[in-house]
Amino acid sequence: MAKNELVQVTAEQAHEAGLLIQDGCKHLASIQHIEETQGAAIASMMRLHAVDQLHRAMSTPQAEALIFVAAKHNCVEVAGNPTEAQLLDCCRQAVQRGYLLSDANGPQFTVFASGGKASVMVKEVGYRHRLKERGARKVRAAAFMIAGSNPAEILMIGFAECQYDGETVRVDRTTEMPIRLTSKGGNDADKFEAQARRRLIRDLWSVISGEECDSDEAIEEAESVIAQPAVRSMLTESPEPPNEASPQMLFDADLDSLRRIAAKMTDKSEREALADIVKAITAADIETLQASEGDWTQAATMHSKSVQRLIGNLIAYKRKLLTE
Repeated sequence: MAKNELVQVTAEQAHEAGLLIQDGCKHLASIQHIEETQGAAIASMMRLHAVDQLHRAMSTPQAEALIFVAAKHNCVEVAGNPTEAQLLDCCRQAVQRGYLLSDANGPQFTVFASGGKASVMVKEVGYRHRLKERGARKVRAAAFMIAGSNPAEILMIGFAECQYDGETVRVDRTTEMPIRLTSKGGNDADKFEAQARRRLIRDLWSVISGEECDSDEAIEEAESVIAQPAVRSMLTESPEPPNEASPQMLFDADLDSLRRIAAKMTDKSEREALADIVKAITAADIETLQASEGDWTQAATMHSKSVQRLIGNLIAYKRKLLTE
């Protein structure tokens, strides 16, 4: 019988599979502490053991059957007709990264197949789940379309914020640094709002966790044509479009985000290199900014895409502060 002719799984077997997967995820989550207390070499070997443990838990007949159940009932979103092997592999990858095969709020990720390959795209629900696990509360996000000159491009501004460690953490995309979407998938305002909001929540998760998130805009755009549009905003209130914040406020917010990311860097040289860029931008006058912008942008490429974006924001906001 083919795997997709679903194996019957009892409640007890589902519970047992959940326990095995949960143990594997907890083991993986403990690796950072092992690295900090026992060193990178030991952590590396322990990470391999944890990955293998989780893979074994996800490869039992019961666990594989539940993956197909998740896909059948749209608990995991599937687009582009991945093979059974691709579906299983992508779901294992997603669970290893901390995402769930089912969530009451909707699918946490999409398995997207194209050109013979398959990838995982985390959805807004998935990032919200990770933020909640990390201790973030009152997660809010909103995105709004603005006018642009290119009819093939949709420009969106917006924000995402949460309460974390007793502070408000916020990311913004403004008219100076808008989110750029292609309109080839149609002219569905709800779809564009959902795509932009997802990217804002993704950036918020990156700031909170220090984790480099996948640059999956191409997957997102292709998936939006194949799959159903994402659900509407999960905000408990419907905010008005945000007032344009001052350049100083935006500069300070992204500066704080970079400090949070730097604090989670375990590589001292990487942390110091980032601090040098930020210090130079903060102290720059207009002549220094114009002369050194290219060097700072180039130096930022050694860091994650989230850091590169924040460095670009700092330069833009600093220029506006100096020329106003």
